[in-house]
Amino acid sequence: MAVGELLPKIFEGPVGPEATVIDCIAAGAIDLWSPVVLVAPGTGEDLARVNTTTTLNDTAVYGVVVGPVRASGKAADVAGDKVNVCINGRCKVKVNLAHPVGTYVGCSATAGRAEKNGTTPPPVGAVLGKLLAASGAAADIVPMVVSLG
Repeated sequence: MAVGELLPKIFEGPVGPEATVIDCIAAGAIDLWSPVVLVAPGTGEDLARVNTTTTLNDTAVYGVVVGPVRASGKAADVAGDKVNVCINGRCKVKVNLAHPVGTYVGCSATAGRAEKNGTTPPPVGAVLGKLLAASGAAADIVPMVVSLG
């Protein structure tokens, strides 16, 4: 069981009134608690969509998908599904590696996961936020503060 699943105050979606959640259109299937980036709009659409990335420290990082939970267990099953994205505040995130509490994370090279931004300062705009609990292994779901910067 992931560390974040043991914390009773971390629920589906954002936690606390300080979280800012916006609705976005998914560019494809997206797991819950995945970091996402902005991608080009679909045909006939004006606004950008969100999708996972395999680019480490992607500077297009936009937030973390926090819902809805579909029957498949994913937030989005196909392109065009609407998802909620936490762009500021507390939520859960799926990590790629074990990390101590307080670690700054960004996009991982593994799609749908966050990881430490390396030992050197990350590129401007690549930081997604800070972990509020330690993670023990890959695929743990832990609470974090989304604070893009």
